Amino acid sequence: MGIIMTENILQHLLALQARLQAEGLEMPRSPTDGRITAAVISGAREVAPAIMTASCTTIIGFLPIFALDEQAGRLFTPLALTKTLAITGSVLFGVLLVPLLCRLLLTPWRLPRTIGLATAGLAAGFAFAWYLDGIAIPFDHQRWSVVIPGFIAAPLMSLLGGALVWRLGRERLTPVEENPVSALVHTAYRGMLGWVLEHQELFIAGCLLIGLVGYLVGLGYPALAAPLRRAAVVMGGDLTATLPDRLLSRAFPGLGESFLPPLDEGSLLYMPSILSQGGLTESLRIMREQNRQIRGVPEVAQVMGKLGRAETALDPAPITMVETTITLKPLADWPVCEILDARGKVSGYRPHTLSEVRAAVLSAADIPGVAPSLLQPIETRVVMLSTGIKSIIALALSGDDAAELERFAVAAEPIIAAVSGAVDVSAQREGGKSYAEVRLDRVRMARFGIDAETVMAAVEGALGGVPMAWSVEGNQRYGVRLRYARERRDDPDELALVQVPVPGARHGSIPLLNLVDAPIIYRLDLHGLSPDQYRQRLPATLQGCLTPVSATRAELTLPAGTPLPAGILERAERDTKGAYAVLAGSAIDQHGLTWTSGPMSIHSVDGRLVSYLLLNTRGRPEVEVVEAADRALQQALHDHRLVLPSGATYQWIGRYQQQLHADAILRVVVALSLAVMILLIYLGTRRWLTTAVIVGCNVPVTVAGGFLAVACWGADLTTAVTVGFLALLGVMFNDGIVMGVYLDAQFAQPPRSVPEVRSKVLAAGLRRIRPALMTNLCTLAGLIPLLWADGRGADVMQPMALPCIGGMLIDLISLFSVPCLYCLVWERRLERAGAVAVHAAAPPPA
Repeated sequence: MGIIMTENILQHLLALQARLQAEGLEMPRSPTDGRITAAVISGAREVAPAIMTASCTTIIGFLPIFALDEQAGRLFTPLALTKTLAITGSVLFGVLLVPLLCRLLLTPWRLPRTIGLATAGLAAGFAFAWYLDGIAIPFDHQRWSVVIPGFIAAPLMSLLGGALVWRLGRERLTPVEENPVSALVHTAYRGMLGWVLEHQELFIAGCLLIGLVGYLVGLGYPALAAPLRRAAVVMGGDLTATLPDRLLSRAFPGLGESFLPPLDEGSLLYMPSILSQGGLTESLRIMREQNRQIRGVPEVAQVMGKLGRAETALDPAPITMVETTITLKPLADWPVCEILDARGKVSGYRPHTLSEVRAAVLSAADIPGVAPSLLQPIETRVVMLSTGIKSIIALALSGDDAAELERFAVAAEPIIAAVSGAVDVSAQREGGKSYAEVRLDRVRMARFGIDAETVMAAVEGALGGVPMAWSVEGNQRYGVRLRYARERRDDPDELALVQVPVPGARHGSIPLLNLVDAPIIYRLDLHGLSPDQYRQRLPATLQGCLTPVSATRAELTLPAGTPLPAGILERAERDTKGAYAVLAGSAIDQHGLTWTSGPMSIHSVDGRLVSYLLLNTRGRPEVEVVEAADRALQQALHDHRLVLPSGATYQWIGRYQQQLHADAILRVVVALSLAVMILLIYLGTRRWLTTAVIVGCNVPVTVAGGFLAVACWGADLTTAVTVGFLALLGVMFNDGIVMGVYLDAQFAQPPRSVPEVRSKVLAAGLRRIRPALMTNLCTLAGLIPLLWADGRGADVMQPMALPCIGGMLIDLISLFSVPCLYCLVWERRLERAGAVAVHAAAPPPA
């Protein structure tokens, strides 16, 4: 805003200076002179409406961000608020303060020589002292630096600082033709714009080609060709079967879509899941072994594992879930590896990438039977709080039978794992947890005169403990409990020998083994099938009760009173065909307790049981992975390789769901914002022709430039990139608005010929080329350094800057396209007016 205002006021002051010199008068040196004030006011009034319109469109461009909610809203709303306030401040500065400063500083006056020398010397001394230690420019995460020593940097910066201050005190108004840079810009622009006006159709075709390529790269040919494909289907054809369609679909698949770019938090969170059958001792052993292996990775600084749940109701984690926080070393301390050329020789050295470190951690912690999941601490907490899962994406199965849902998830696991880009695929195996049941035998209890309450009190005291005393520490009370030692509580034989006191007797107790209804062990001889194959025939509730003994024999332990499952023969029969099982005998289980299989935890959503199939993505956009996984799942259901349980449904949840939600919001709000911007441009120009020229010349080509920049960088269309496009949407009209407003001023007196049209267009372009170039270059100078940033936060800032950088580079075309299209419209208008005049002057036919 300040650049445009200053440039226009400077032009008016130069015009005043030229007029006074032509009259033989001297340029006023006092800022309070009426002629200076009039020139400043005239220049400010000329561009103030354009500045206000451009500022309003920029602010409107950020309003869709305020419509985002959940994680995206919390992340990007502060940015939009800061940007909005900054633009509002720049408008106030550009419209109110800049004219005042121009009136005071652009007036040709000179600082007294003594004061100028003193000020310049002070600035030079300050710069010398500041850069006395030299200048260090770090590269590659501060692994190495280019250092300019102090004996070189200090004198150079001292001379530069002193010269700048001395120059500011002896400024003068320099016409464009006397400024070598401005003269070069004007000469080059005059030549290029002249060529564009001579070859209008060719230039417009080139702009359309750039826009088409950008949209093909960004959105992809399938998205752009969707209307044509639907039209072909309506007409009875199939466009997808043609060779050009297949080639274009393969050449322009479009950018991948994800919710957020991968962030580098400087640490990792490894959350493996152990099978539910694993107890506390086994889970602790696995965690210790994994921690030991992970510490061997060179980039790892510290490892800390947590097993089970913390002392809080907000972390309902079972003991089979491990959370290992892996703190990585600073990037500057990562060891380097060799870079080999095509001949296998060492051509250089580089540190490992974060993806390679992830792979090394997963390889080091690989233990059979343990399902891995590797994310980052903050990322994992956000995902778990927003979706309730511990991976970025999950397939949520809802139904009424938890065992059937889990069986479907386990069967779908290899199908989803085969999808490219899907990693850490694991079904949550909640079932199969062993539970010891104390089933009391009422007859035995009556024989000893013991009731159920006495038995269960003894079991509770042995396993859970009985509070014997209380320890008070501050305002906290802790119970001192008495119970069996852990090695006895973990031993099934010891559990069966829990002593139950006999009521009424002075001493004596009965082992729990003599008071329970013991299960029965059935010995089975298998013919034509293995124990694992027979296990699949059993109901899900009994599969854990089968114990293989040999290749042809197994034992089935059932609670007392439970009937044998169907299909078990009492004896082998000669005419029996196929595979079958024969009952070879039975015996009472001497351990006494009944061991059953049940769920480790129960998940429910909206009153229905839920089972999850967890997965992360790596090396491929999230939306593509989910769509490919969904197609694979649908194909498996169609081929009957998977059978969805009766009444069950499934849906994809996680960041994929959040991406769809954010896209649905932005799709509506961005359209409304664009409509408001067009209305604001019309209110600022008061002409639909100028509005159409500005919008038509900026939107297609500038957005295409943003797509090209994102594609060249190799990024995905994340929410951060979308926010970058919204920022681009707000600023891409600025040059067109300033150019269009001055074109309208030039054409206030309608031209009468094509050469006059081109002369006016050329004059308007030359008047606006300097501020437009300075505005774009300042924007690019502030954004391009982000591409080389490698610190924390660069993961979000770089994707956000890409659309603005690419769009602003391509937006330089608007310096030619707006005048070109404006000129083309006026030329066609003159041609039509001339044709009408000739037709009216022609004599009537005889």
